Amino acid sequence: MMDYKDLTSLFIRVTGLVIIVLTVADLPNWIPSGMALLMKKSYLECTFVIGVPLTIPLLVGASLFFFPRTITNKIVRIDGLSQDTAGLLPQLEQLAFGVLGAYLLFRAFSDVVFQLSEMLFLQWRVSMGRSMISEPILTPTKFGNLAATGGQIAFAVWLLAGTNGFLAVVRKLRGQD
Repeated sequence: MMDYKDLTSLFIRVTGLVIIVLTVADLPNWIPSGMALLMKKSYLECTFVIGVPLTIPLLVGASLFFFPRTITNKIVRIDGLSQDTAGLLPQLEQLAFGVLGAYLLFRAFSDVVFQLSEMLFLQWRVSMGRSMISEPILTPTKFGNLAATGGQIAFAVWLLAGTNGFLAVVRKLRGQD
């Protein structure tokens, strides 16, 4: 029978793997942008604009995948949890929502880094007089992306900090309270 630390390690390892797979799945979306930037700009600028948003989730995913027991022992703490897994559904749900919150937070921070680096890059192009078009730095689409990322950060923080409140909402929706 698995104890809660084994289950926690398994959840954390699977989360790391999901982060890595989703980041690798995003690579085809980044390649055309990278090639276009590389044709016009230096390798360093291209690496910053594209490399940083891809590297952060890969490092986080690899850390979660390769060190789940360390994270379980040092970071994840659930008060009053016994070694017996019978009747642990609320604690496991709390853990799962916490891990989901951590995943969403890391993805949101990666999105923020990408969006801000893109805006800074456009601002730099305009200031150097290299912009061929008079595109505003903050387009409606970029504003919408930033607003959605802000909502994602707020939801992730709610999942991480207020997991008990989120579980109460889930229980009400299930009709358990």
